[in-house]
Order: sequence, then C-alpha cells, then structure tokens
Amino acid sequence: MLNHSNTVLLRRWIAQLLVLTAALTTSLWSFATEPPFKIEESYGATVGTTQPLPLGAKLEFSASGFKANEVFMLQRCGEPCTTAKMVRTWKKSDFESSSPKLVVLTESGTYYFWILRRLENGESGPVLGERSTFEGMKGTIQFASGTTISVEVQIPSASQ
Repeated sequence: MLNHSNTVLLRRWIAQLLVLTAALTTSLWSFATEPPFKIEESYGATVGTTQPLPLGAKLEFSASGFKANEVFMLQRCGEPCTTAKMVRTWKKSDFESSSPKLVVLTESGTYYFWILRRLENGESGPVLGERSTFEGMKGTIQFASGTTISVEVQIPSASQ
C-alpha cells in the first residue's frame, strides 16, 4: 500500500527516469542525423565525436595500411577540451590481427582519435585526416599516409 511518502518518492523516481529517457532519446536521435565522428575542420589533425558519448558506449577500431612509424591514439577531452586523458594507444603490430580493437568507455564525454607519425630524425606530428564516410554508426577515415581507420560506435540501451 502506498502512503504519501512513498507516493512522493515514486513520482520523483518516475520524473528522473523520464528525464534520463529523454536525454538518451535525444542523443540517439542526434546520431541518426549526423555521424558519430568527424574530422576536425581547422587542421584535420584529429577525428572527434560530434557529441558526448555515454558511459558504457563501445568503440570498435580496425585499421588497414597502418605504417610502422605510426601510433593510433584514443583520448577523452578534459572539460573544456583544452586538455585530454589518454584512453588507449595502438601501433601497427596491434592491428595485424583481424579482430577489431574494442574499448568500453568508463567515462562519458567527448572523445577523439588521431595518428601520430614519428620520423627517423626524431620529429613527430599528426597524420592529417583527408576524408571520412559514415553509414549510421559505422565509418571509415582515410588519412594522408594511406592508413584507413574503421570505427563502429555502439551506444548502450537504456536497460543496460
């Protein structure tokens, strides 16, 4: 039997659930109208999420044409995105198996990836992204070095 106190708590819980459901629905709708990642417009050095990814989202990466002097880096933006936290790095040997590299996000936020190229003379810098194609939550990004990165984003359902 519901008393007044329990009724108030139930109403608050339902209101919070509706807010969370609306936020998740809005997030999923936005991804339906734009790709989950895009090449940064100013310089093309990074490929970032078009909106924050939720906790528990899964990212699957695979690569072709990866060079021995390249390092693929996945980072989470600080708040604001003037700093970053390294999430994962991979080198050529990590992509030699056919299985994609899976990352389950332990923090919600804005994420980006890029390729660092190291030269024999010790210099290093980003490999610029040239073009990207996405169909839904799957896409490929072609970089100036000839490396192609494929990414798939899986957003957790509200029941998870």
